[in-house]
Amino acid sequence: MINLKRKVKVSSYDFEATILVAQERPEFLAVAALADELVTITGKDVIEYLLGGLSERVGRKVIDRAVSMGLLIREENGSPAGISEIGKIALEKGQVMCREEGIFRFFVLKDPLLKNSLIHIKRINTDSAKDDRIKLKNRDSNDKAIASFSGKMLEQLINHDSSHSPIPRESISDGELFSIESIASTGEEKQEYESSISIGLNFEQEYSIHIGALSPTHQNDVERIAILHPPNKSDLLNEQRYEDVWKELVGQSDEIDDEDALQSDNLIVPISFSVNLPPDALKQFIMDATISEPKVSDLGSFQSTT
Repeated sequence: MINLKRKVKVSSYDFEATILVAQERPEFLAVAALADELVTITGKDVIEYLLGGLSERVGRKVIDRAVSMGLLIREENGSPAGISEIGKIALEKGQVMCREEGIFRFFVLKDPLLKNSLIHIKRINTDSAKDDRIKLKNRDSNDKAIASFSGKMLEQLINHDSSHSPIPRESISDGELFSIESIASTGEEKQEYESSISIGLNFEQEYSIHIGALSPTHQNDVERIAILHPPNKSDLLNEQRYEDVWKELVGQSDEIDDEDALQSDNLIVPISFSVNLPPDALKQFIMDATISEPKVSDLGSFQSTT
């Protein structure tokens, strides 16, 4: 088993935004399920299958609402509607994405192992949302020089494209689904957090990813954020072969001087008895190699390991 770990920094930013959050809305899940089954639906279908006895006008309003929520898509107003990608995800998760507006804190972790750098969001509850908006928009010049952050910069950090339909992401903290509909032009850079990323890779090509709790770097009164739902997939790890990673790591050990042995298919590197071997290695003919701050192609640098 190969185990690697590195320390990482997580940045946070406060922005006024419109966010879609997952909620239990069975009535709209039923509309999405009907569109999934019939391929396309009209107001008449909604009345016939879901709302018997009501007028077709009510059915059209239901479809309008489902389209505005992103569950259905259609070419133009009044045309038949089909299920969207968001609608399919809603059926899979059993939750519907509903719109919320307010001040949100965005937690960003840039790391090659993570496909999505936006790992968590948290709504900032204030006594007066209006006052908070004024605070974000009307800082004095000194504050702006230190803490201001543009919405465009945040969108670049999290690979968000406002011109495309907002596909839900999953928070690695609480597992809740969310997606971004719009972000204000200016926000505030907030607390920085420390964490760690650990990966495990075994001979069967199975891997695991663990992310440590987010601990505030400076302010002791800021709560730690637990990571309860680390990502279970990584495109980069999918492309890594255990044998290749093993050879790359072993090749960086100061205790290995037979680099030619690393070119063979066997994951065995001979060590001369002239080396000052530990007693266990002399008995078992096997030993751990120490690798100081190893680097793995595409995956980056890690802490020293054996």
